[in-house]
Amino acid sequence: MSTTIEPLRPPSTPPDTGGPDGGAPDAHGPGQPSRRHVLRAIGLGGATVVVAGTGLLSYRVYDSGALTPGGGHAYDPWQQWRDAPGPLGAVACAILAANP
Repeated sequence: MSTTIEPLRPPSTPPDTGGPDGGAPDAHGPGQPSRRHVLRAIGLGGATVVVAGTGLLSYRVYDSGALTPGGGHAYDPWQQWRDAPGPLGAVACAILAANP
């Protein structure tokens, strides 16, 4: 008496006819990202762009000295108007007096 034992096979599963809740089938097939994954990727990409842009803008403000009170190219005439010879110094004084 020779009997052979066959390995157990998993039962065949019926085809998926519905979504996770038993309703309509999933809109995305295998290998396609879901809407949640796409929106998460867009959100992370947008946040990355915002953070990088803020960092670059902050460095640009620091590098140009834009927040230095009383300094920078805009304030040069306020320190140099006395050095201008003759009537040019008076004109510079008048222009600065009109711009507080």
